[in-house]
Formats: sequence, structure tokens, C-alpha cells
Amino acid sequence: MTLTNRLSERSLLLARAFWILGSLVAVALWLAGAYANFSAPLPSCAGSPCDPFALSLEDFAMMRSLGLPARSLFVFWQAGGLLIGVFFFATAGLIFWRRSDDIFSLVVSFFLVFLGAVAFTEFDDAVNRAFPILRGPLNVVFILGWPAMVLVFFYFPDGRLVPDRPWMRWGVLLFLAFFAVQGAGPVRSLQINPAALVLLVLVGSGLWSQVHRYRRVSGPAQKQQTKWVILGLAGAAIVMMLWIRMAILHPPYPTSAERIYNLLWVRPVIIILISFLPLTIVFSILRYRLWDIDILIRRTLTYGMLTGILLAGYFSGIVILQVLFSNVTGEARSPLVTVLSTLVIAGLFNSMRRRVQDFIDRRFFRSKFDAEQTLLHFAAAARDEVDLEALTVALLGVVDETVQPERISLWLSDSHSPAEIRNASVS
Repeated sequence: MTLTNRLSERSLLLARAFWILGSLVAVALWLAGAYANFSAPLPSCAGSPCDPFALSLEDFAMMRSLGLPARSLFVFWQAGGLLIGVFFFATAGLIFWRRSDDIFSLVVSFFLVFLGAVAFTEFDDAVNRAFPILRGPLNVVFILGWPAMVLVFFYFPDGRLVPDRPWMRWGVLLFLAFFAVQGAGPVRSLQINPAALVLLVLVGSGLWSQVHRYRRVSGPAQKQQTKWVILGLAGAAIVMMLWIRMAILHPPYPTSAERIYNLLWVRPVIIILISFLPLTIVFSILRYRLWDIDILIRRTLTYGMLTGILLAGYFSGIVILQVLFSNVTGEARSPLVTVLSTLVIAGLFNSMRRRVQDFIDRRFFRSKFDAEQTLLHFAAAARDEVDLEALTVALLGVVDETVQPERISLWLSDSHSPAEIRNASVS
């Protein structure tokens, strides 16, 4: 049971058209939700359930009563959702552009569109409130998106089910059928309903499948890919646990000061954790050549990370400085805080850009660095090294860093035996 088959020319055109149509609908709904979130008043949770992570009218009033910059925090809420969505869509589009000729690449890319458009954002709730006529298309996106998530969890990275056993196949089919029927249920209700629990079981099962694949099936290169995917799935599982924690301990209604202070640290944490899944797929692509699109994403990754860091620093600075100014001057809000935060971020931009670019290049683009300098450093260190084993390891590391071969064979001549062969697999 695999998803690695190449499509015929006619089937390929139909699959691409279906992907484009579904993705356009999802992105259009995301844009409609973003517009509704910015233009419409915040929802009240007094008469209807709200998402535990969403900012409500009651939360906004509580923030003001606590002396917090409610308007700035609202902008941060919305900007975080926009940034995550754009990153998801960019990653999905690049995968579709380069590898839309096989089934599993289409599934993975649509899965990322689904997460960015509706699953990991409150924009779908805004669509439900502001545009009831769009609930039908929104349900269709959920019905397509949840099964795509099931397939990615169990088939990543090579499109094969692991372990490929009858009970595992039946389990995947049951997950697919459940979420196709359930539609938007797992995320639309505040209650800890059976659908949400099944979703939690799905994430746990997918994590177990990836761990099993890593330990029993994968080769050296796939093991490195699977490490990143396990990290992303673990991030998704933590987000779900935080969602349940907020729903039980700090529900949206009635709101409280404890809920607001929890949101102030939980919200940035879940933005980071939500980004883990697309980031880990991107890291797998970049570092281990999955789907071979590394250079295309380099600038997106660099400036996406830089924007996230500066945005988080900007709004954190506003919150901290606002609290300090309120305690010193007694004013609830001061424009000087925004001016100072803006100046600090402007001053840090170039320095942070260089640091982020250096981190990306060192972690994923080692060929950018001067191979000659690397060899000179090795030669200087080798003059003082007397341990043959340590020298062998160092030499293999230098060759790996400068040439990046798939496999290294080091032959050491020995006067007492014909030869000694040392092999090292390089992913």
C-alpha cells in the first residue's frame, strides 16, 4: 500500500487541477476569514463556544482592565495568524511546483495548505460568523484536509505505509473514513468531544509510526528526514495538549486574569510549535534533499525566520515597556513605547539578518563556505594530532563538509596486512 506511483499524463492533469481548485478555495476562505477578523468586532463567547486560543470581546476588555496594550496584542494575534498562513502556503506551493508529478507530493502540499488556511488558525471561525454562506466550501476543505493529514502522518517521507500490515491498513482506512464524515468537527467545538480525542489518537499513532519507521525500516538518509518529522509531530501533539489544557483550566467564558496571562505566553508558544511541522518538512528538504528544492526555499526560510523573530521581539518589547511606563508614569498607554520599540527593531534588523543568514547557511548550505579555508584548518590541526583514529574521523568530517559525498571510503596502507578499509555513510 504505497503512494509513490507516477501518474499518467491525463490523471496528472486532473490531479493538478483538483489540487489547484482545492487550494484556491482554501486560500480564499483564509483571506475572507482574515478580512472578517480585522474588520468585524471581536466575538463574544457569552452565547456561543469559542476556540480556547482565540481572542474574544471579553478577553479584550479584561486586557484593558489589567492595563495591558490590548490593541497591540490584538494586532499581534492577527499578524501571527497571517505569517503562519503565508509560510504554509509558500512551502506547499514550492513542493507542488517541483514535484506535482507523483501522488504523495500532492497530498503533502495540500496538507500544508489545509493547515495554514483553516486547521491552525481562527480565521475559519471568523468565516462562520461573518459569511454563513461559505460554510459549505469550508466543510469541503475540512473533509479533504483531515484525510490528507492522516496520509502524511503514516506515509511520510517516502509514500510507503510503515509498518505495512493488514491491521495498520485498516487503521488508516478507519481514520480516513472518520475524518471524511466528521469534517470540521474536531476543531470547531470547544468541548472535548470524541472527534477531538480521535484526532489526538491520530497524532499519537502517526508519531509512533514515524518512530517505528526510524528504528526498523529507514536507511541513513531517511532516518535524518524522520528525525525532523518526529519533531514536527511532537510539536503538533503539544499544541493539542495545550488546547485541551486551555479549554479545561482557562475557558474563554467566563474570562479571567489567569486566562489572559496564560494566553500571553501560550500564544507565542503555539505559534512556534505550529510552525514546527512545515519547518521540519522544509528542513528535511533542505538538509537531506527530500524532493530536491533546497535553493528555492533559502530566502523564504531566512526572511520568514527573521520576520518571526523581529515580530515577536517588537510586540514583546511593547508589552514589557508599556507595563514599565505604566508603573512609572501612571499612564495606561504611551506612544513613546511604540516609537522606542520601532527604533530598537530597526537598529537590530541588519545584525539579525546576518545572524539568521549565517545560521541558515551553516546548517543547510555548507558548500557556501570556503572549502580551502576548511582544508587549511584541518592541515593545521593534523600537524599536532598523533591518534590515527581521531585523525581518520577528522578527515572524514572535512571531506563530508567540503565535498558532501553520499559515501566515503578511506584506505590506509599497512605493511603487515594487505589493506584496511574504513567506510562511512554520509547522508
